[in-house]
Amino acid sequence: QLELLRGRLEKSERLRQRAQEAPPMMASAPVIEQAPPTVVGLEINPATNGLVMESGLLFAPGSATLKPAGKQVLDRVRTELNKPEYAGRQIRVDGHTDNAPIKRSANRHDSNWDLAGKRALAVLHYLEGHGIDSNRLSFGGFGPYRPISNGSDKGAMAKNRRVEIVLFDD
Repeated sequence: QLELLRGRLEKSERLRQRAQEAPPMMASAPVIEQAPPTVVGLEINPATNGLVMESGLLFAPGSATLKPAGKQVLDRVRTELNKPEYAGRQIRVDGHTDNAPIKRSANRHDSNWDLAGKRALAVLHYLEGHGIDSNRLSFGGFGPYRPISNGSDKGAMAKNRRVEIVLFDD
């Protein structure tokens, strides 16, 4: 298990280094040639072409533990990701938060960065444990720094609390 964790860490580090070395236009997300799978009820982020799942669908507030309903959604996503048209694609699970400081769950999460990463990792582990090949998976935690909604009202903040599944070629 330690070797598996080391392998994941090394892969994550390679991806991070590649992202830092990429030209500025590429830094925000890899170029996607094929749209992600369509899952009823989920949106696509046009900036990343990522499949957007609002965190309220997957997690309780301040939590990085998947809810049963979130697992059902991920089962539908997993089924799509294992179809032949997506089987050769790499999958990055991106965690995002709103910009409100962590308060109620400060004993579990040091920051929005921490919560975003833990949520992305929870989704990654679920997909991995339910039939997605580990070699296809990576994750990122963006905290509040890549919002998809600029408002400060509850609806806008809820949209920014999300996990995205982004497909790309290796």
